[in-house]
Amino acid sequence: MRRLLRLAPAWGAGLLWGAFVPAVLVSAGMLAPYFLPMAIGITLLHAFCLGLPVALLFIWRRWTGLLPALAAGFLIGLLPILVFSWPPEINDLKTSLLIAAAFGTLGSAGAGTFWLVLRSCGALAPDGPRSLQRGAILAVVGLCAVVGGFVFPEAPAAFHSLLR
Repeated sequence: MRRLLRLAPAWGAGLLWGAFVPAVLVSAGMLAPYFLPMAIGITLLHAFCLGLPVALLFIWRRWTGLLPALAAGFLIGLLPILVFSWPPEINDLKTSLLIAAAFGTLGSAGAGTFWLVLRSCGALAPDGPRSLQRGAILAVVGLCAVVGGFVFPEAPAAFHSLLR
């Protein structure tokens, strides 16, 4: 029970950051800052409904490397969009596969971020994290980033304009 309590902040932070990063990438890539709240909502739904069960399965099977996480994230991003946008005609197959691959790449970005957060918190170690501090800090900052994305959706566009 104590180990689960030490893991909770790290997993919460991983889910928040794993959802936030792809949402910001989509919003900044589209140059549509007001799309960010909807993108965060969609990626949070993906992270909790699809990513969390797969992550728990991978932890149970001890598939804790970066490559399995990236591959699973790619499939989590690719499959739903491929199912819902399957082309009615064979002419649209190439376009549909390219769009699905782009969403798969976003899924990999989210899964890679999730993995990086868990690893940096020590949650992937066999005995789990030694303390709650790092996971709690990342979870609070991740929550602030997600809430900030809803309240200040123009922030990624402002950041993008700074890069020019």
